Amino acid sequence: MTFYDIIFYLFAIITVVSAFIVVTTRNVIYSGFSLLFTFFGVAGIYV
Repeated sequence: MTFYDIIFYLFAIITVVSAFIVVTTRNVIYSGFSLLFTFFGVAGIYV
């Protein structure tokens, strides 16, 4: 496993977990912050 694979899986886990929190939480503020982390995770995967 290379360094780039580890970084990819790290961003993928962050994206999936934060997207799950966006869907399941009832608080709008927590959902908004989780959506922000989801966007950062997707941006990190594309970079």
